[in-house]
Amino acid sequence: AQGRSHHILDHTHGDAGHFSIFAHGDYLAYDTAYFNMDETTHSVVLIDHQPHFKHTQGIYYSGRFSAVRSESDWLDYLCVDAASAKGCIWADRHLLFLRGEGDEESCLLIYDNINRDNANHGFQWQLQGHLDSAIAVTGSDSARVSGKKARLDCRFFVPPPEDFPTAPHTLKVWTDAHPHRQVMTGEPETNPRLVAEDTGPGCLLVAAIVPRRIDQPPLEIIREPAYRTFHLRLRHPGFEDEVIIAGDHRFIRTDGVKTAAELVVIRRRPGHPRASGHRMGRRLNFSAYFRVPRK
Repeated sequence: AQGRSHHILDHTHGDAGHFSIFAHGDYLAYDTAYFNMDETTHSVVLIDHQPHFKHTQGIYYSGRFSAVRSESDWLDYLCVDAASAKGCIWADRHLLFLRGEGDEESCLLIYDNINRDNANHGFQWQLQGHLDSAIAVTGSDSARVSGKKARLDCRFFVPPPEDFPTAPHTLKVWTDAHPHRQVMTGEPETNPRLVAEDTGPGCLLVAAIVPRRIDQPPLEIIREPAYRTFHLRLRHPGFEDEVIIAGDHRFIRTDGVKTAAELVVIRRRPGHPRASGHRMGRRLNFSAYFRVPRK
């Protein structure tokens, strides 16, 4: 979770909330490691394309894990508080790892909620790709990270213009060759990098990262309309995961769910009279079950 800590006093990597991903025998989301210390070389969010602290100045402000929980046998949840590391009013990264009935049906959801100073900024979400991977932009809100055996299907979601009419969010997705230093020699080299940029009054960005084997069909992800709320349905063979994210207001009102929470995850299986669900967030520390109508 970045920077100096009680455990490692000389750690100077700008990596609060950084992730690496191995899937089906491929290393796809990469850790540049060792010589590469700034936020620009990690899978974290930049603000206006710049690291907040350069490692040459000493990274004295650390991120911290504000929640680490295994909610059930199919859901793990983490929250990283990177406000100090990024010099922000708040900077929360929520990570939801949803497992399926087998290793074919896993999904990682990352929700970044960042407020630098109540002004408009560009927030660059980064995935550092392995040197041997290929990254392609597949749509205005999607991209694919491909290895030899597996791939990551990536979808990105920001608030629609009607949620912030005086300062609407915009989304731009691109890929480039990003400079870093070779981990064994320190010599310059590049890796493919995926960037999703949310421009607006703070960062409100959801990334769905779905590991698939090369020959697997993509996962169907549907976004339901909901004011100031991300409402997603992930339709797997045999079950459906519903993810509802209410950001800071923690006031969820959809047709099937009414509760106070920052995040709700519900799994539905055909023929089951009751779906299992969990409520999460920085200030909430409990789980619950929800009665929802069957379809």
